[in-house]
Amino acid sequence: NGPTARTLIRVGGLVVVACFATPYFEEGALFPLTVYRKFTVEQAFYSVNIGEFQQPIRYIRAHGLGNIYLLAELGVWISTAASFVWVFVQCRRWSVMRLALFVAYSHLAWEATRNTNVFSIVSGVLLCANVGDAMASRPVLVAARAQIWLCRGIGVCLLSFIGLVVTGQWNRWGEGNKPFRLGEGESWFIHDAAKFAGQPGFPDRAFVANNGQAAVYIYHNAPQRLVFMDGRLEVCTLQTFQLYNKILHAMATGDPSWQAVFDPSGANLPVVILDSRSSRPQINGMLNTPGWRLVFADPSAAVFLDAALAEKRNLASVSPKPLMYPPGTSRPVRRSR
Repeated sequence: NGPTARTLIRVGGLVVVACFATPYFEEGALFPLTVYRKFTVEQAFYSVNIGEFQQPIRYIRAHGLGNIYLLAELGVWISTAASFVWVFVQCRRWSVMRLALFVAYSHLAWEATRNTNVFSIVSGVLLCANVGDAMASRPVLVAARAQIWLCRGIGVCLLSFIGLVVTGQWNRWGEGNKPFRLGEGESWFIHDAAKFAGQPGFPDRAFVANNGQAAVYIYHNAPQRLVFMDGRLEVCTLQTFQLYNKILHAMATGDPSWQAVFDPSGANLPVVILDSRSSRPQINGMLNTPGWRLVFADPSAAVFLDAALAEKRNLASVSPKPLMYPPGTSRPVRRSR
């Protein structure tokens, strides 16, 4: 027997209360709608700027079905959809709640690739529940000995998948950037640059690119120091993101007009941190922008400071050589003239 209507009402009420139990109160409760808008109504913008906001169908059109992660997601969807058919054939009924969950999370996964992992978790639970109901309705469908061998077969499959992950074979079949190990990718995050830019005497504001690296600066320097845009898409507006892209374009072309966004007088400019992988055009542009000095460079990031402030701090220009070949890349960053 399932839960009573009274139990469902009570649990539902507690869930609603929990949604408001955040420091953001109603904004926290409405947060899912804020994110949903970004990969539906505003998807034309975000899917171009953020890869995980692309629809899976676009990835299939561009790259085909050769991605192991995409094939795994499709396999989960097909298996779960088939389980609904099976449980209906066996039991002449199905759970409306399960079907609603499957449709809802299928929609989310179809709208943005970032949702496919959550879809897989929910879909896997639904698959197990449907198969369990179908098997329980016809206990003589599979003999006891056959059930034992079936369980063993499933166990072998699970162990095989675990082995593929642990040995790194799954990573080699995939994008090659998710090895099975503890720790961070080599020189991937801008920790040293963020610490350097947060030392006393530096500006209390920073412009960080790419947008995902802003969280590293926040981790080391908040709340005393701020970034122009936190790359976590839940907390920035479309207008802010558009202005962020406009600044990046100006930096890449050596156009100093972006400085007016922070201070038209040019007296209170932020420290600029650019990661070595995705911000190469901006690094080249800033190296050739008058009034700016490269004061820190390692394989993960470059730190640029207003030349007048750098002079006051006795910070000489450093070589951009460490930026040229960050681990995992082949194209060097070269200074254009």
